[in-house]
Amino acid sequence: MSKGKYIFLGSIRKTYGVSGALVIRTPGTAFRFKKSWETVFIEIDGILVPFFIESWEQSDAASIIIKIDQFNDKETASGYVHMNIYCRQADLAGQTREIVVRQLQGFSIRDKKTGDIGIVKEYLEIKNNPLFLVSGKDKEYYIPANPDFITRIDAGKKIIFMVLPEGLADNQ
Repeated sequence: MSKGKYIFLGSIRKTYGVSGALVIRTPGTAFRFKKSWETVFIEIDGILVPFFIESWEQSDAASIIIKIDQFNDKETASGYVHMNIYCRQADLAGQTREIVVRQLQGFSIRDKKTGDIGIVKEYLEIKNNPLFLVSGKDKEYYIPANPDFITRIDAGKKIIFMVLPEGLADNQ
């Protein structure tokens, strides 16, 4: 199965309860699913394998708890911990651009043009202009924590991919 029609939801972080439910940690994007959402795809040996959903709940902006039909106990479900999980694009009612910025401390920032900038040291919530305090090679920088600049977040590798405005990252 090609990943082109699928959306990366996140990584399976742990089991939940004794009935085989899974906690999915999303990469900073809040998802909204259609009520008819029935299937997830777990990446096993590079292949997306479909599983039917028995139930699910969004526990917070960065976590989803999913109970899969085929998993009836914690032992079965634990074999899937740390695997990546996807859904079909068609299962989304919409995808917000809301970034859970407080959870990005310690992530690297990589600009499309200039490459690696540094590590997010702190998130500063300034009204209408939130910033990342980024520790670079020899000094610290303030980078706008604007979701429009963030193109992708790789939660596994802890990298924030950005396209920063011209001149902002040139001297980093």
